[in-house]
Amino acid sequence: MAENKKEKKVLTNSEEIKAEVNLADFIKNFIELKPQKDNFVGKSPFSIETIENNFVVYPSNKFDEYYEWKDISDKNNIKGGNVFDFLRYIKNDYQSHENEIIKEVARIANLKYEPPKIIKNDQETQKMLRILKDYQEITVDNLRNNLKICKENLYDRNVSNEMIKRQGLGYGEFNDLKKLEKKGYSNIDFEKVKLINKQGNSFFGKRIMIPIKDENGNIVAFGGRAIKDSNQSIKYLNSINNEKIFLRSANIYAPETNYEMAQKMPDKKDTVIICEGFFDAIALAEAGFNAKAGLGTEITDIQASKMIKGMKNAIVMLDGDEAGKNHTATLGLQLEAMGINTILATLPEGKDPADFLNNKNQEENANKINDFLENKGEFEGQKNTKTVFEELLENAIPDPNPIRNNRNIIKAIAPLFKVKDELSRQNIIEKLTEITKLPFQTVKEGCYEEITRKVKSKSTSEPLTENISTKEQNSNTIKYNKNDNITKIEEELIRKGINENFLKEITSKITNPFLKEISQKIQTNIENKLNPDTGLNFQEKEFLNKQKNFKSNNTKEDLVLDLQIAILQKTIENSKKNIENAKKELKTLNQTNTFQQ
Repeated sequence: MAENKKEKKVLTNSEEIKAEVNLADFIKNFIELKPQKDNFVGKSPFSIETIENNFVVYPSNKFDEYYEWKDISDKNNIKGGNVFDFLRYIKNDYQSHENEIIKEVARIANLKYEPPKIIKNDQETQKMLRILKDYQEITVDNLRNNLKICKENLYDRNVSNEMIKRQGLGYGEFNDLKKLEKKGYSNIDFEKVKLINKQGNSFFGKRIMIPIKDENGNIVAFGGRAIKDSNQSIKYLNSINNEKIFLRSANIYAPETNYEMAQKMPDKKDTVIICEGFFDAIALAEAGFNAKAGLGTEITDIQASKMIKGMKNAIVMLDGDEAGKNHTATLGLQLEAMGINTILATLPEGKDPADFLNNKNQEENANKINDFLENKGEFEGQKNTKTVFEELLENAIPDPNPIRNNRNIIKAIAPLFKVKDELSRQNIIEKLTEITKLPFQTVKEGCYEEITRKVKSKSTSEPLTENISTKEQNSNTIKYNKNDNITKIEEELIRKGINENFLKEITSKITNPFLKEISQKIQTNIENKLNPDTGLNFQEKEFLNKQKNFKSNNTKEDLVLDLQIAILQKTIENSKKNIENAKKELKTLNQTNTFQQ
């Protein structure tokens, strides 16, 4: 009986493909290699020279931080990278979408690759994708045949024909849908993919068309920029949401990166630059940077997670206007909360990345951005980038009183402190200790006090080490009915939990808002090795001060059971009252009905 062939493992992403591919064996499909110590060497496939060993493969990837293979035939233009980079170079293919390159690598390496299905694979969805692809091809033809539109709207922004082709840019005309109808589509189809409104009018006439793709390279929407002298009041127009393939709050704009330029900056491989507009992202991508943009709205967590996928660092480079500056710190915090190192870049007043990168030579544009980020060359002596910590620190309200000034500094940094992990928090505390000249423990308690504070009080502007104000002592206390059996049991349970360190187990069972909140605060302090009263208001501290006189003969288990019984009894009691009230109301309604008759 013939033995069944072992089914191939299904691979779903580039990292899984890389892990399965033997790089040296893959490259041997194209050139000869021979072993040399731990590496393999051969003649460069990219040079006409016949010099030996000017092409190296590092299977262990120990020799170089950025390259798994390297071609050194041209010292001024070193090539290198991973298996996907090699295929682009050897095929001279810098235009194909990343997913197409991954598919081809898998095919050559005889691996089974199936990208994850981001969208539902039904007939209707596939038809929608075909319509948008066909529409994009029509707009590309329109632009290719309209030199005047190119000159007035793209060439003057230093967008070359090569860039137009790489980014799939087109030109939308009002009669495009007539061309699509010849392919068998109808107005019903156009309405589904949001190419027309309900009145049957085209959305995208007289606009430069920018295709928006999903993670698999499918066109799912468009951005349209009004051409000059079109008298359109809305400069940019994005596709409207549709339930099957496009949601503005979940999709991003990710232009194709100029691959040749990117290879000259291997240190930027793990860095994404996040900007605002389509042409800002295009300008950065053409200079070789990994650029992403939102779609005209504030960036959501879903969008941010897509932007930073596979990245180690992020640079926020929004417009240099007031709105851009205001949103920069907010986005920086959002990214820091996702665990990615974030730098905030402030462009000159009134500039956006597309304005800033105004050279036709992409190498000069790349150098300009790098010099700007590193404060070199023409930008020497400037401070163009900040960490999120530095940005928040600058926003701290200065106060001539040193104690209040320290309070304001810690308050300003609190949003960053709140979203970071424990190790990062320690680093923040150390920085603040150096800045404020306060003891480490005082700063630590101040930071935790800020992030656990739920109700603003006068104490937020008081010194870190000062006693609580008399005014606060006299403020209205948060009262609870001590005659209520449930509250009595909950108080005893919490006090026992403080003494025996089981607050975490019972906090969720507490129903009284005051007791529940104090339990949560004390538990947070204990977990972070702070004094139990850190961040407590006056009433809560008063509660805690009475702890030393507390004694209980009940066990935790007995109290929990007593609480469950008391809550059930209260529920039954309330139900009886509700029934009695309902009976009274029904009686009244019946009497009213009899009177009306």
